[in-house]
This record gives sequence, structure tokens and C-alpha cells, in this order.
Amino acid sequence: MATRKKPINKNTLIFLGIGAAAVGTYLFAGDAIKKLFKGGGEAPAMEPEIKFIPSPAGTAQPKTETKETDTSGDLYDIREKLKLGSKGSAVGRIQLIINEIANIRGDQGFTANSGQKIKFPIDQDRDFGNKTNLGALYAFPSYKENGFITLYNARLRWCYIKGYYNRTFPSSLANTINLDDYQAAYKSGQIDKAKNEG
Repeated sequence: MATRKKPINKNTLIFLGIGAAAVGTYLFAGDAIKKLFKGGGEAPAMEPEIKFIPSPAGTAQPKTETKETDTSGDLYDIREKLKLGSKGSAVGRIQLIINEIANIRGDQGFTANSGQKIKFPIDQDRDFGNKTNLGALYAFPSYKENGFITLYNARLRWCYIKGYYNRTFPSSLANTINLDDYQAAYKSGQIDKAKNEG
């Protein structure tokens, strides 16, 4: 006479399912999980780095003009290499962009690898001090790599993130000298978001 196998306990099946899900999650997103437990240190990897090339060859010529004037009449260079110790109108605009990116991502603060922390929004005092330095590490992957950020590149990143998160294009850039590049970054963000969802 054949014996019947004892059915597997329902709790055992639940435990095995949870274990399999945990292992699968770790294999799929292990690096991101490790970063969470290490306490941050780098900018959130929610959206990929910009993958477009502004002004493709054969279309518009690169613009040689790099100076803009703000509403108070201050002249600033959008290609100036801004870093710790820089001051001026362009720095104030970088600070605005850092705050905008944090707002779009819904982040209240950032902790760097060094353990230094900042809370958002940071002051827009036009002084590239420690808080702006930490904010640049948070918002611009190229800042950590290069040791500086230009307003041009900060705007590209901002537009890309706005497109990626399906926010409206920044109206403040409508009359700037590199509008085509900023619009291309915005569209690139939208395309990357659609690819990631598809």
C-alpha cells in the first residue's frame, strides 16, 4: 500500500517564498542595498547620467558666446569652472538648481562619504561654500569627477532630471543662449524614463 506524502506546511511555503524574494531582490539590486546600509555618500542613482550629445555635428554650430546677464545687471559666464570658494551670480544659480533637483527627487538632505550632512534647501547666498560643495556632490555626478561644475552643465543636468521626472521645462531658460541644448537634455530625460518604464 502506498503512503501519502505529508503536505507541506503553509507557513513553510510562506517562509520559502519570502526567502526567495529576498535573495532575488539582493541579486537584482544588491549594490543599491549596500549603499543604503553604508549611509549614502553619493548622489542618488534614481536617474541615469545624461546620455545625449548637445548640438550634434552637422546641425547648429556650437555657440561661442558664454556670457549672460542676470536681472540685476550682473554679467556671468555659463562656462566658468565653479568650485569651493567661487562667488557670484552663477554660483547663486547653481544653488537654485541644487535646491530644484532635491525638490524634484523629494530629498530633505544629503550625507556625503565624509559624513558631512546638509539639509535642503540650501541658502542662495552666491557663495560656493561647504553647503554648496556638498549640494554639488549630491546633484552633479560630474562635480565629484572633475572638481568643478559649470552653470551650463548644471543646467543640462537640471533639464534632464526635469524631463526624467516628467516636470515642465524650466521657463527661466527660455531666453538663454543654449536653449537648444537644454531642450535636448530635457527630451533625453523623457526618453530614458520611458525606456526604464517599458
